[in-house]
Amino acid sequence: MNRLSGKGVVTSPAAASAQLMTAARELFTSLDGAWAESEGDRRLPHRVVEEMRSAGLFRLVVPSELGGEEADLRTFLEVLEVVGYANGSAGWDLATSSMGTLFAVGFPGEGIEQIYGGGPDVILAGTVTTDRDAAKAIAVEGGYRISGRWRFGSGCQDADWMIASALVFDDEQPRTESDGLPHFRYAVFPRKTVDIIDTWHVLGMRGTGSHDWAVESAFVPEGLTANARVVQQRLEPRQWRGTLYRFPLFVIAALHFSAVATGLARRAIDTLVELAHSKTPLRSSALLRARVQVQEAVARAEAELESARAYRDRVVDDAWKTVDAGGTLSLDQRARVRLAGTHAAQSAATAVDLMYACGGTTSIQDSSALSRCFRDVHVVVQSITVLPLHYEAIGRAFLGLEPGGLIPL
Repeated sequence: MNRLSGKGVVTSPAAASAQLMTAARELFTSLDGAWAESEGDRRLPHRVVEEMRSAGLFRLVVPSELGGEEADLRTFLEVLEVVGYANGSAGWDLATSSMGTLFAVGFPGEGIEQIYGGGPDVILAGTVTTDRDAAKAIAVEGGYRISGRWRFGSGCQDADWMIASALVFDDEQPRTESDGLPHFRYAVFPRKTVDIIDTWHVLGMRGTGSHDWAVESAFVPEGLTANARVVQQRLEPRQWRGTLYRFPLFVIAALHFSAVATGLARRAIDTLVELAHSKTPLRSSALLRARVQVQEAVARAEAELESARAYRDRVVDDAWKTVDAGGTLSLDQRARVRLAGTHAAQSAATAVDLMYACGGTTSIQDSSALSRCFRDVHVVVQSITVLPLHYEAIGRAFLGLEPGGLIPL
Protein backbone atom coordinates (compact mmCIF):
# COMPACT_ATOMS: atom_id res chain seq x y z
CA MET A 1 0.00 0.00 0.00
CA ASN A 2 1.32 3.41 -0.99
CA ARG A 3 0.81 5.26 2.30
CA LEU A 4 2.37 8.63 1.59
CA SER A 5 1.23 9.48 -1.94
CA GLY A 6 -2.45 9.75 -1.17
CA LYS A 7 -3.29 6.18 -2.24
CA GLY A 8 -3.19 5.05 1.36
CA VAL A 9 -3.44 6.69 4.77
CA VAL A 10 -1.01 8.66 6.90
CA THR A 11 -2.05 8.98 10.51
CA SER A 12 -1.74 12.45 11.96
CA PRO A 13 -2.31 13.56 15.54
CA ALA A 14 -3.22 17.10 14.50
CA ALA A 15 -6.51 17.62 12.69
CA ALA A 16 -5.27 21.04 11.63
CA SER A 17 -2.61 19.38 9.49
CA ALA A 18 -5.12 17.84 7.08
CA GLN A 19 -5.04 20.69 4.54
CA LEU A 20 -1.24 20.81 4.49
CA MET A 21 -0.98 17.07 4.13
CA THR A 22 -3.53 17.08 1.32
CA ALA A 23 -1.63 19.84 -0.50
CA ALA A 24 1.60 17.87 -0.21
CA ARG A 25 0.01 14.63 -1.42
CA GLU A 26 -1.59 16.33 -4.38
CA LEU A 27 1.88 17.22 -5.66
CA PHE A 28 2.93 13.56 -5.81
CA THR A 29 2.52 13.09 -9.56
CA SER A 30 4.33 16.31 -10.39
CA LEU A 31 7.19 15.74 -7.95
CA ASP A 32 7.63 12.10 -8.86
CA GLY A 33 7.53 12.90 -12.57
CA ALA A 34 10.28 15.50 -12.14
CA TRP A 35 12.74 13.16 -10.41
CA ALA A 36 14.71 12.21 -13.54
CA GLU A 37 14.75 15.79 -14.81
CA SER A 38 15.89 17.16 -11.48
CA GLU A 39 18.73 14.63 -11.30
CA GLY A 40 19.88 15.48 -14.83
CA ASP A 41 19.73 19.24 -14.34
CA ARG A 42 21.00 19.04 -10.75
CA ARG A 43 18.16 21.27 -9.60
CA LEU A 44 14.40 21.07 -9.24
CA PRO A 45 12.48 22.24 -12.31
CA HIS A 46 11.35 25.82 -11.76
CA ARG A 47 7.75 24.90 -12.56
CA VAL A 48 7.77 22.31 -9.76
CA VAL A 49 9.18 24.80 -7.27
CA GLU A 50 6.42 27.21 -8.18
CA GLU A 51 3.82 24.45 -7.74
CA MET A 52 5.21 23.86 -4.27
CA ARG A 53 5.05 27.59 -3.60
CA SER A 54 1.46 27.82 -4.86
CA ALA A 55 0.49 24.88 -2.66
CA GLY A 56 1.67 26.83 0.39
CA LEU A 57 4.54 24.51 1.29
CA PHE A 58 7.09 27.29 1.65
CA ARG A 59 4.90 29.02 4.23
CA LEU A 60 4.71 25.82 6.26
CA VAL A 61 6.53 27.26 9.29
CA VAL A 62 5.94 30.98 8.67
CA PRO A 63 4.14 32.60 11.64
CA SER A 64 0.40 33.04 11.25
CA GLU A 65 0.86 36.76 11.93
CA LEU A 66 2.75 36.92 8.62
CA GLY A 67 0.13 34.90 6.77
CA GLY A 68 1.89 31.57 7.22
CA GLU A 69 0.63 28.13 8.19
CA GLU A 70 2.59 27.96 11.49
CA ALA A 71 2.57 24.17 11.48
CA ASP A 72 3.29 22.29 14.67
CA LEU A 73 6.49 20.24 14.76
CA ARG A 74 4.80 16.90 14.04
CA THR A 75 2.99 18.33 11.02
CA PHE A 76 6.20 19.91 9.75
CA LEU A 77 7.95 16.54 9.82
CA GLU A 78 5.00 14.72 8.25
CA VAL A 79 4.83 17.15 5.32
CA LEU A 80 8.57 16.78 4.74
CA GLU A 81 8.08 13.02 4.78
CA VAL A 82 5.31 13.18 2.18
CA VAL A 83 7.33 15.42 -0.13
CA GLY A 84 10.48 13.33 0.37
CA TYR A 85 8.50 10.23 -0.56
CA ALA A 86 7.60 11.79 -3.90
CA ASN A 87 10.98 13.37 -4.59
CA GLY A 88 13.94 13.28 -2.22
CA SER A 89 15.48 16.49 -3.53
CA ALA A 90 12.20 18.37 -3.18
CA GLY A 91 11.89 17.17 0.41
CA TRP A 92 15.44 18.24 1.16
CA ASP A 93 15.03 21.70 -0.38
CA LEU A 94 11.76 22.24 1.46
CA ALA A 95 13.46 21.20 4.71
CA THR A 96 16.35 23.63 4.19
CA SER A 97 14.10 26.50 3.13
CA SER A 98 11.89 25.91 6.15
CA MET A 99 14.89 25.97 8.48
CA GLY A 100 15.93 29.21 6.77
CA THR A 101 12.49 30.55 7.59
CA LEU A 102 12.88 29.65 11.26
CA PHE A 103 16.17 31.54 11.32
CA ALA A 104 14.79 34.52 9.41
CA VAL A 105 11.80 35.09 11.67
CA GLY A 106 14.27 35.66 14.50
CA PHE A 107 15.60 38.77 12.74
CA PRO A 108 14.70 42.34 13.75
CA GLY A 109 11.32 43.69 12.68
CA GLU A 110 12.68 45.80 9.85
CA GLY A 111 14.42 42.76 8.37
CA ILE A 112 11.29 40.65 8.62
CA GLU A 113 9.34 43.40 6.86
CA GLN A 114 11.77 43.32 3.95
CA ILE A 115 11.77 39.54 3.71
CA TYR A 116 8.04 38.94 4.18
CA GLY A 117 6.55 42.28 3.15
CA GLY A 118 5.37 40.78 -0.12
CA GLY A 119 3.71 37.76 1.47
CA PRO A 120 4.53 34.53 3.28
CA ASP A 121 5.48 32.34 0.29
CA VAL A 122 9.19 33.09 0.52
CA ILE A 123 11.94 30.62 -0.41
CA LEU A 124 15.18 30.80 1.53
CA ALA A 125 18.44 28.99 0.87
CA GLY A 126 21.92 29.30 2.26
CA THR A 127 24.33 28.08 4.88
CA VAL A 128 23.74 28.72 8.57
CA THR A 129 26.63 26.81 10.14
CA THR A 130 29.01 29.09 12.04
CA ASP A 131 32.35 28.49 10.34
CA ARG A 132 35.22 30.81 11.25
CA ASP A 133 36.75 30.54 7.80
CA ALA A 134 33.66 30.87 5.60
CA ALA A 135 32.99 34.59 5.71
CA LYS A 136 33.99 37.90 7.22
CA ALA A 137 31.64 40.74 8.19
CA ILE A 138 33.26 44.15 8.61
CA ALA A 139 31.19 46.51 10.77
CA VAL A 140 30.47 49.75 8.90
CA GLU A 141 28.02 52.58 9.41
CA GLY A 142 24.49 51.22 9.16
CA GLY A 143 25.43 47.58 8.76
CA TYR A 144 28.18 45.27 7.56
CA ARG A 145 30.36 44.64 4.51
CA ILE A 146 30.39 40.89 4.04
CA SER A 147 32.65 38.75 1.89
CA GLY A 148 32.66 34.98 1.82
CA ARG A 149 32.00 31.71 0.10
CA TRP A 150 29.71 29.08 1.54
CA ARG A 151 28.96 25.46 0.68
CA PHE A 152 25.67 23.61 0.31
CA GLY A 153 23.29 26.34 -0.84
CA SER A 154 20.46 23.85 -1.38
CA GLY A 155 17.73 25.30 -3.59
CA CYS A 156 19.79 28.41 -4.30
CA GLN A 157 18.73 28.83 -7.94
CA ASP A 158 15.06 29.35 -7.05
CA ALA A 159 15.47 31.12 -3.72
CA ASP A 160 14.24 34.62 -3.02
CA TRP A 161 16.80 35.21 -0.26
CA MET A 162 20.09 33.64 0.78
CA ILE A 163 21.01 33.36 4.45
CA ALA A 164 24.50 32.86 5.84
CA SER A 165 26.69 33.31 8.89
CA ALA A 166 29.77 35.51 9.08
CA LEU A 167 32.37 36.24 11.74
CA VAL A 168 32.20 39.92 12.71
CA PHE A 169 35.26 42.19 12.71
CA ASP A 170 35.59 45.71 14.08
CA ASP A 171 38.36 47.12 11.96
CA GLU A 172 40.78 44.15 11.95
CA GLN A 173 39.79 42.75 15.33
CA PRO A 174 37.32 39.87 15.63
CA ARG A 175 34.35 40.86 17.75
CA THR A 176 33.60 38.62 20.74
CA GLU A 177 30.58 37.90 22.89
CA SER A 178 30.54 38.72 26.61
CA ASP A 179 31.94 35.25 27.36
CA GLY A 180 34.84 35.71 24.96
CA LEU A 181 33.49 33.48 22.18
CA PRO A 182 33.47 34.78 18.60
CA HIS A 183 30.54 36.94 17.54
CA PHE A 184 28.81 35.55 14.47
CA ARG A 185 25.95 37.24 12.68
CA TYR A 186 23.41 35.81 10.32
CA ALA A 187 22.76 37.91 7.27
CA VAL A 188 20.32 37.65 4.38
CA PHE A 189 21.03 38.66 0.80
CA PRO A 190 18.63 39.02 -2.12
CA ARG A 191 19.26 35.99 -4.30
CA LYS A 192 20.05 38.11 -7.37
CA THR A 193 22.99 39.74 -5.56
CA VAL A 194 24.96 36.53 -4.91
CA ASP A 195 27.13 34.42 -7.19
CA ILE A 196 26.27 30.73 -7.62
CA ILE A 197 29.30 28.50 -8.23
CA ASP A 198 28.62 25.22 -10.03
CA THR A 199 30.00 22.60 -7.63
CA TRP A 200 27.15 20.11 -7.10
CA HIS A 201 28.31 16.84 -8.72
CA VAL A 202 27.28 14.10 -6.32
CA LEU A 203 25.97 10.57 -5.78
CA GLY A 204 22.48 11.43 -4.58
CA MET A 205 20.19 14.35 -3.84
CA ARG A 206 21.35 15.64 -7.21
CA GLY A 207 18.24 17.71 -7.72
CA THR A 208 18.82 19.89 -4.66
CA GLY A 209 21.17 22.27 -6.49
CA SER A 210 23.34 22.50 -3.39
CA HIS A 211 26.03 24.58 -5.05
CA ASP A 212 28.61 26.82 -3.42
CA TRP A 213 27.72 30.50 -3.38
CA ALA A 214 29.59 33.70 -2.65
CA VAL A 215 29.47 37.46 -2.13
CA GLU A 216 32.24 40.02 -2.25
CA SER A 217 32.09 43.14 -0.08
CA ALA A 218 28.28 43.08 -0.10
CA PHE A 219 26.68 45.72 2.09
CA VAL A 220 24.00 44.31 4.39
CA PRO A 221 22.00 46.77 6.51
CA GLU A 222 21.84 46.10 10.24
CA GLY A 223 18.18 45.09 10.03
CA LEU A 224 18.98 42.21 7.70
CA THR A 225 21.43 40.72 10.22
CA ALA A 226 21.03 39.15 13.64
CA ASN A 227 23.23 37.78 16.41
CA ALA A 228 23.67 34.09 15.50
CA ARG A 229 23.68 32.81 19.07
CA VAL A 230 20.54 34.72 19.98
CA VAL A 231 18.69 33.39 16.93
CA GLN A 232 19.90 29.80 17.33
CA GLN A 233 19.02 29.48 20.99
CA ARG A 234 16.00 31.81 21.05
CA LEU A 235 17.63 33.80 23.85
CA GLU A 236 15.34 36.80 23.48
CA PRO A 237 11.55 36.87 23.60
CA ARG A 238 10.15 36.54 20.11
CA GLN A 239 7.33 38.60 18.74
CA TRP A 240 5.62 35.41 17.54
CA ARG A 241 3.20 33.68 19.89
CA GLY A 242 3.48 30.19 18.45
CA THR A 243 5.10 27.31 20.31
CA LEU A 244 7.33 26.47 17.33
CA TYR A 245 9.22 29.75 17.69
CA ARG A 246 10.27 28.99 21.25
CA PHE A 247 12.20 25.86 20.24
CA PRO A 248 16.00 26.25 20.04
CA LEU A 249 16.78 25.87 16.35
CA PHE A 250 19.38 23.13 16.80
CA VAL A 251 16.58 21.01 18.32
CA ILE A 252 14.46 21.29 15.16
CA ALA A 253 17.55 20.82 12.99
CA ALA A 254 18.12 17.48 14.71
CA LEU A 255 14.90 16.23 13.13
CA HIS A 256 14.14 17.84 9.78
CA PHE A 257 16.35 15.76 7.48
CA SER A 258 15.31 12.58 9.27
CA ALA A 259 11.79 13.12 7.93
CA VAL A 260 13.09 13.21 4.37
CA ALA A 261 14.95 9.97 5.06
CA THR A 262 11.90 8.19 6.45
CA GLY A 263 9.88 9.33 3.45
CA LEU A 264 12.49 7.76 1.17
CA ALA A 265 12.44 4.55 3.19
CA ARG A 266 8.67 4.29 2.95
CA ARG A 267 8.94 4.82 -0.82
CA ALA A 268 11.57 2.07 -1.08
CA ILE A 269 9.45 -0.43 0.84
CA ASP A 270 6.32 0.37 -1.18
CA THR A 271 8.30 0.11 -4.42
CA LEU A 272 9.80 -3.26 -3.53
CA VAL A 273 6.43 -4.66 -2.45
CA GLU A 274 4.89 -3.56 -5.76
CA LEU A 275 7.83 -5.01 -7.68
CA ALA A 276 7.56 -8.30 -5.80
CA HIS A 277 4.02 -8.75 -7.15
CA SER A 278 5.12 -8.44 -10.77
CA LYS A 279 8.77 -9.49 -11.13
CA THR A 280 9.79 -13.06 -11.79
CA PRO A 281 13.54 -13.32 -11.08
CA LEU A 282 15.87 -14.92 -13.60
CA ARG A 283 15.88 -18.75 -13.47
CA SER A 284 12.81 -18.77 -11.27
CA SER A 285 9.23 -19.79 -11.98
CA ALA A 286 7.81 -17.90 -9.00
CA LEU A 287 7.27 -14.22 -8.35
CA LEU A 288 9.80 -12.30 -6.26
CA ARG A 289 7.39 -12.24 -3.34
CA ALA A 290 7.74 -16.01 -2.98
CA ARG A 291 11.35 -15.76 -1.87
CA VAL A 292 11.86 -16.25 1.84
CA GLN A 293 14.68 -13.69 1.83
CA VAL A 294 12.35 -11.05 0.40
CA GLN A 295 9.62 -11.83 2.90
CA GLU A 296 12.07 -11.51 5.78
CA ALA A 297 13.62 -8.31 4.40
CA VAL A 298 10.24 -6.61 4.01
CA ALA A 299 9.33 -7.47 7.61
CA ARG A 300 12.69 -6.22 8.92
CA ALA A 301 12.47 -3.01 6.88
CA GLU A 302 8.98 -2.31 8.24
CA ALA A 303 10.19 -2.84 11.79
CA GLU A 304 13.25 -0.61 11.26
CA LEU A 305 11.23 2.22 9.75
CA GLU A 306 8.06 2.19 11.80
CA SER A 307 9.72 1.71 15.19
CA ALA A 308 12.03 4.65 14.44
CA ARG A 309 9.10 6.80 13.32
CA ALA A 310 7.11 5.88 16.43
CA TYR A 311 10.00 6.79 18.72
CA ARG A 312 10.51 10.08 16.91
CA ASP A 313 6.81 10.90 17.19
CA ARG A 314 6.79 10.17 20.93
CA VAL A 315 9.88 12.27 21.58
CA VAL A 316 8.55 15.15 19.49
CA ASP A 317 5.20 15.06 21.27
CA ASP A 318 6.92 15.11 24.67
CA ALA A 319 9.12 18.06 23.68
CA TRP A 320 6.19 19.94 22.20
CA LYS A 321 4.12 19.48 25.35
CA THR A 322 6.93 20.91 27.48
CA VAL A 323 7.54 23.99 25.33
CA ASP A 324 3.84 24.59 24.73
CA ALA A 325 3.33 24.73 28.49
CA GLY A 326 6.01 27.43 28.75
CA GLY A 327 8.78 25.13 29.90
CA THR A 328 12.36 24.67 28.78
CA LEU A 329 13.61 21.40 27.36
CA SER A 330 15.87 19.47 29.71
CA LEU A 331 19.21 18.04 28.63
CA ASP A 332 17.61 14.59 28.63
CA GLN A 333 14.83 15.77 26.32
CA ARG A 334 17.27 17.49 23.97
CA ALA A 335 19.41 14.35 23.87
CA ARG A 336 16.35 12.27 23.05
CA VAL A 337 15.39 14.62 20.21
CA ARG A 338 18.88 14.27 18.76
CA LEU A 339 18.66 10.51 19.22
CA ALA A 340 15.24 10.36 17.56
CA GLY A 341 16.43 12.25 14.49
CA THR A 342 19.70 10.36 14.13
CA HIS A 343 18.13 6.96 14.75
CA ALA A 344 15.27 7.64 12.32
CA ALA A 345 17.67 8.61 9.54
CA GLN A 346 20.01 5.68 10.14
CA SER A 347 17.08 3.24 10.39
CA ALA A 348 15.67 4.63 7.16
CA ALA A 349 18.97 3.93 5.40
CA THR A 350 18.94 0.37 6.76
CA ALA A 351 15.41 -0.16 5.46
CA VAL A 352 16.32 1.22 2.03
CA ASP A 353 19.39 -1.02 1.86
CA LEU A 354 17.25 -4.09 2.57
CA MET A 355 14.83 -3.20 -0.21
CA TYR A 356 17.59 -2.28 -2.65
CA ALA A 357 19.23 -5.66 -2.14
CA CYS A 358 15.94 -7.47 -2.81
CA GLY A 359 15.29 -5.65 -6.06
CA GLY A 360 18.17 -7.30 -7.90
CA THR A 361 19.20 -5.69 -11.18
CA THR A 362 16.04 -3.55 -11.12
CA SER A 363 17.56 -1.64 -8.22
CA ILE A 364 20.60 -0.49 -10.19
CA GLN A 365 18.64 1.21 -12.96
CA ASP A 366 18.47 4.99 -12.78
CA SER A 367 14.79 4.83 -13.67
CA SER A 368 13.97 2.74 -10.60
CA ALA A 369 12.72 4.42 -7.45
CA LEU A 370 14.84 1.89 -5.53
CA SER A 371 17.96 3.33 -7.14
CA ARG A 372 16.92 6.89 -6.43
CA CYS A 373 15.98 6.15 -2.82
CA PHE A 374 19.28 4.34 -2.27
CA ARG A 375 21.35 7.23 -3.60
CA ASP A 376 19.34 9.93 -1.86
CA VAL A 377 19.09 8.35 1.57
CA HIS A 378 22.83 7.75 1.67
CA VAL A 379 23.35 11.47 1.14
CA VAL A 380 20.90 12.32 3.92
CA VAL A 381 22.79 10.20 6.46
CA GLN A 382 26.01 12.06 5.62
CA SER A 383 24.47 15.28 6.95
CA ILE A 384 26.11 16.56 10.11
CA THR A 385 22.66 16.74 11.73
CA VAL A 386 22.13 12.95 11.74
CA LEU A 387 25.62 11.43 11.77
CA PRO A 388 26.16 8.30 13.93
CA LEU A 389 28.86 10.28 15.74
CA HIS A 390 26.02 11.86 17.74
CA TYR A 391 25.39 8.61 19.60
CA GLU A 392 28.46 9.20 21.78
CA ALA A 393 27.30 12.62 22.99
CA ILE A 394 23.77 11.32 23.51
CA GLY A 395 25.04 8.39 25.56
CA ARG A 396 27.24 10.69 27.64
CA ALA A 397 24.21 12.83 28.44
CA PHE A 398 22.21 9.77 29.51
CA LEU A 399 25.11 8.71 31.76
CA GLY A 400 25.28 12.07 33.51
CA LEU A 401 28.49 13.19 31.77
CA GLU A 402 29.20 16.41 29.88
CA PRO A 403 27.90 15.53 26.39
CA GLY A 404 30.19 17.62 24.19
CA GLY A 405 29.77 16.52 20.58
CA LEU A 406 29.67 18.00 17.11
CA ILE A 407 26.53 20.02 17.76
CA PRO A 408 25.29 21.17 21.19
CA LEU A 409 22.46 19.03 22.55
